[in-house]
Amino acid sequence: MQGITRLPALLIALLLAATLVGCGRAEQGPSPSDVAPLYLEAMRGNISGLREYNPDTKLTEQGVFGSVNQTLLEIWGVNPTAEQEAQLTEAMLAGLSKVEFTVIDEEVDGDGATVTVAIRGLDMSSSLETQFEAIGGQITPDTDDETIITILDKAWREAPLVPEPSNVDMPFTAVSDGRWIADPQAGAAAAAAYVKMGG
Repeated sequence: MQGITRLPALLIALLLAATLVGCGRAEQGPSPSDVAPLYLEAMRGNISGLREYNPDTKLTEQGVFGSVNQTLLEIWGVNPTAEQEAQLTEAMLAGLSKVEFTVIDEEVDGDGATVTVAIRGLDMSSSLETQFEAIGGQITPDTDDETIITILDKAWREAPLVPEPSNVDMPFTAVSDGRWIADPQAGAAAAAAYVKMGG
């Protein structure tokens, strides 16, 4: 499992800084507590609601975690085929679809707001440990690429949810056209609760 806990949280935070901010159509719209679920759904690739609300969002159908598979495979020295990349993206999205979240509070203060959400995220760390146990506990230079792809695929698909949800404060800022835009810090905190990658 060496390298898993080094998966850079900074990478996700930087990605979120570029993707959660944007401009869009001018109209008075939903409250921050209505908007927070749009961002949380978009994090796992369900971007239609957020794209309608904020057409300039940079989030894609791979959500926030699209680079996780690539990072892990690079750590393990695997060069996946296009078919394997598609397989792992499908597995990742299947796992992320299990994540549960609920808005539990909203505080609005002028042009700022904080939405508190409870997120019961995916325990990817324990799922990877389970898959590694099946091959003797670790990846070695002799572990073939197909085995590693299978481990990662099963880890996403079979990952359990963490036992208890985490409360996350998501800050929002009102922009000139009345929309509420999530602060990149909001996405970074939500991402950490969404998928548990470290011990």
